[in-house]
Amino acid sequence: MIELYDDPDAFLAVAEDHLRADPVVSTVLATATLADRRDRADGVPLPHRPRWWAVSRTGSEVTGCAFRSPTPFPPYLLPMPDRDARALARALHERCEDVRGASGATEACEAFAAGWSALTGARSRALVWSRLFEAPAIEPPAGVPGELRRAGAADLDVVVDHLAGFQHDAEVQAGRDGSARAYDDLDRDAALRRIRAGEFWVWSVDGQVVSSVGGHDDVFGASRVGPVYTPPQHRRHGYAAAATAALSQRLLDRGVRPCLFTDLANPTSNGIYTRIGFRPVRDTVELTFTDRTDRTDWAHALA
Repeated sequence: MIELYDDPDAFLAVAEDHLRADPVVSTVLATATLADRRDRADGVPLPHRPRWWAVSRTGSEVTGCAFRSPTPFPPYLLPMPDRDARALARALHERCEDVRGASGATEACEAFAAGWSALTGARSRALVWSRLFEAPAIEPPAGVPGELRRAGAADLDVVVDHLAGFQHDAEVQAGRDGSARAYDDLDRDAALRRIRAGEFWVWSVDGQVVSSVGGHDDVFGASRVGPVYTPPQHRRHGYAAAATAALSQRLLDRGVRPCLFTDLANPTSNGIYTRIGFRPVRDTVELTFTDRTDRTDWAHALA
């Protein structure tokens, strides 16, 4: 059974225990949900896009969750039985939602894609394969100069530049076209809100910012680290590893479980994080749907 919600509080009333049971695996959905609740309370306008949370149930037991953000990104699925992922595809098809892909837990996304394909004739193609890691303990790199400090409003230009650089370089380093994918989180106001919320840190050497690392609020005992970025002129000095290790250790010292995602096509980042103590938890995927036979009008999908 699939239940759809358009209010984060109504969703959490049903799903919070399920999310708390594995806060590392739930990190993306849980963080986005609490951020949405905060933005609504602060009166931050939301883009006009389909937005919902979904719960799958067997009887009274919650067996999985999913959500769709207001960005162009596709539905995001946590682990759930294959039948529930297919049922979610059917529920979205019945409400004429324009679904252009799926992301999240690999098995759930593949089952969702199979269900969507059976209904529409669409084909799925993987854009990105990722891996979720957790660090039970940190082994910081030795001999790296500098120190970690929380970013402030004066660092806004640096943070925005690093976000843009991260997104471009992540595609190039993984062997993809750096201009092929569209991102929407480089808005300066959004970056400034995150800075003021304490979600960005910088690694500074003699007063110069040489690397940066993002973070997220502790949600149910876990906190996601990233993105991590070092401009080309400052690379090969261990700054990214040192910044990630320092922030992760601060989390561990507070009793919070640090986690992060890596692109499996990027051996550089995977090697850096495993060397400082991160261990694999689960693989995820981002799928895109092509050759769709039901090209639902976007305005109709929003009705």
